[in-house]
Amino acid sequence: KNSPGYSVDRDPLRLLLAEDDALLRRMLADQFAPPGWNTVAVHDGAQAIFAVVDHDPHLLLTDLHMPVIDGFELILAIRKHATYADLPVIVLTGAYRRGNPLLRELPRCVIFEKGGISMADLVETARVLAEVRRAQVKGRTAP
Repeated sequence: KNSPGYSVDRDPLRLLLAEDDALLRRMLADQFAPPGWNTVAVHDGAQAIFAVVDHDPHLLLTDLHMPVIDGFELILAIRKHATYADLPVIVLTGAYRRGNPLLRELPRCVIFEKGGISMADLVETARVLAEVRRAQVKGRTAP
């Protein structure tokens, strides 16, 4: 059976989900469930930094306004490390405002407003970005 996260090689796509709202975190994690996805969900940016190293995700899906370390700091910290500099990031935020200068400073991120995208479109965008990353990682580790 084809699951939205599965691709041709049947390896689960690895997602790191950083969201401080427990209900939304659970709802999003349910959308990115096995067998197609291997999802690690955390509630703040500090946990996310450790989880990036521990789980080597194909994609980061993050909120911006979180405790301890916010999404801005999280993304900038990840971009400083060569291994994760090209990690795809989807920002799902309620802080979206057209022309917000802070959002322009987020390097190489896809930004969606909470409630401004369907769950199906979010999952499909995530799948495409994660599959590209997985292919890049496999290409670097292939003999």
